Amino acid sequence: MKGNNAAIHLTIYNDVLSSQIQNQVIEFWLQHGVLNQRAARERVSDVLIIARNTENKIIGIFTYALKYIPLLRNYMYLIRLSISPGNSSAFLVLKMGKMAYEVLKEKAKTEQKKPLGLFALIQNNKMIRKWNWAIWPRLPFIYIGSTNSGHHRRVLYFK
Repeated sequence: MKGNNAAIHLTIYNDVLSSQIQNQVIEFWLQHGVLNQRAARERVSDVLIIARNTENKIIGIFTYALKYIPLLRNYMYLIRLSISPGNSSAFLVLKMGKMAYEVLKEKAKTEQKKPLGLFALIQNNKMIRKWNWAIWPRLPFIYIGSTNSGHHRRVLYFK
């Protein structure tokens, strides 16, 4: 990324990924130690957005899954974002987050179990330290507490 945000290409995947893209996603997660082989194969069907650089290499993956969140006593889309080292930026997080919010807000209208919004568990310590507002300014996720491990729980409700 290195200051050239226009060089990032985001693609939304509403359908099943081709086997070629599935393999690229799994390779990305394994290469960066995000998931093990088994977990990667299970989660690959949850991919919503893939970010690629000018060399067409994956630099970010956004996934979602409809989950019952006991803390909220309701259904939410559990979201996860993995960005490769050296490519993380507020721009990319915000761009992917806003895009996912819009897509999932529409998808929620068709779900039998109506999700209230997005639920994120922030595990990146740098992000926890730097993005420590009660409500994030440009992507208004609300802080609703921390886990025993210190990870932040955040929600963004659909309007």
